[in-house]
Amino acid sequence: MTRCLAGLTAVLILLAVICPVCCEAPAESSRLLDMSDALDDIAVDLTFSPDTEDAIQAEQTLRLTNLTGDDLTDIVLRSMTGAYLTQATSPAASAELMTACYPKGFDPGGVSVLSCLILEEDCTWAWTDAARTVLTVTPAHPWKQGETLTLVLTWKARIPCCRSRFGHTDGAWVLGNCIPLPAVYQDGAFRTDPFVSVGDPFLSACMNWHVRVHLPDGYAAVGSAIPRMQAGTTIFEAHGLRDFTLVVCASPAHMQGTAEGISIDCYASDTARAQSLLTLAENALRVHTAAFGPLIYPGVTLIETDFPFSGMEYPRLVLIGRDVLDAGGDDLEETVVHELAHQWFAMQVGSDSFCHAWQDEALCEYAYLQYLKACYGEARMQKKITSFIAPSLRMRLSASLTPESPLDAFRDLREYSLVVYGRGTALFVALDEALGTQVLCAGLSDYCADCALRIADPFDLITALSRAAQTDLTPLFSEYLATPRR
Repeated sequence: MTRCLAGLTAVLILLAVICPVCCEAPAESSRLLDMSDALDDIAVDLTFSPDTEDAIQAEQTLRLTNLTGDDLTDIVLRSMTGAYLTQATSPAASAELMTACYPKGFDPGGVSVLSCLILEEDCTWAWTDAARTVLTVTPAHPWKQGETLTLVLTWKARIPCCRSRFGHTDGAWVLGNCIPLPAVYQDGAFRTDPFVSVGDPFLSACMNWHVRVHLPDGYAAVGSAIPRMQAGTTIFEAHGLRDFTLVVCASPAHMQGTAEGISIDCYASDTARAQSLLTLAENALRVHTAAFGPLIYPGVTLIETDFPFSGMEYPRLVLIGRDVLDAGGDDLEETVVHELAHQWFAMQVGSDSFCHAWQDEALCEYAYLQYLKACYGEARMQKKITSFIAPSLRMRLSASLTPESPLDAFRDLREYSLVVYGRGTALFVALDEALGTQVLCAGLSDYCADCALRIADPFDLITALSRAAQTDLTPLFSEYLATPRR
């Protein structure tokens, strides 16, 4: 593998002509509407009151069809914010994150369910894990295979003072992984992975979303879709999203543009910073589209938040940390490019980021390498490989760790970064050299198209790449991903 890192086959990625700025978001494509027609629906009516202890009051309606293949006695939902209620369970309160995320000391927060009804009948429900992230609802009658039911929740949320995916600081409230979602059902059971502090321990299926947000004067809501106003209410409608994330803040600066037919909205503390995000996003989306095919979603939004890490991806929404915007330069560019690549890898095509984190993170790092080559040339890409990816192969880490290790196997962010980002990306660098960029990207484009709106497993990715390479790559992936380096 190290020999393969010596150089890459030069491939020119053509950039499309800059699209003019438009003020209206493009309509969702007929393909997206057709593919999302059979998906479950979530409607949320949410009221934001920043001066109250429970800043969020919500009524949520989930229209769900049992397609598991089994008759079910329980329905399991996940709302990851319950983990923020105690310091012992908060993913932001680990030894390496506590100071950065809670600069004023620990502050509890999370969702509290007030009522739960199925078809206007009472049902029993309870949080069934210590961190209060697993909500188990038991209907009065078994949920038959193929049966559709309507589940209505009312809930409230206390937003902690916390610089994290879920929290508020400096006049902005971030509601990441807050809205309860149906848990994924696999191999005869619901997935209830713990909310660990390393990586992105989330797995969810695509759904259609209808979100109404009621705000006091002076506040704006930014979310996983383009908003429209109706009688003082902010309304979001979106199809085929794995989650819906909101950021509420006081009138941020806003810049808008397009690239490859994708609407781009950028929000920041001032116009210059919003313009910086927009310029980088336009460039990134042109390169990613050329490499991996068209994005199925009509728009993306980037917003500056007081986030102690570089960035965080959600469907059609990217959080950019204030610190990385302050720094600017290469760090900001890498963050924007990497996080936007997630709109293809993890959002359009889902993957299991708890058990197979390399399947989206390493691909997004490979996308950044392609961006460097397209915008700055081969030498700039090789510099990144030499400075980060190649050294990750030489670092001495726990002998049991591989790119295929689940998130709870990593002791800290350093191990996770070196193994998943560094060693995981090394595999795609080697494949690029062996097959050629054009062949590898053709396989990735097929993967993005064929697996859109699905949760793809590693075999789906390997199959697409093997087909493009006209050779079975299964032995290579199996050996590399599961073999510890000594």
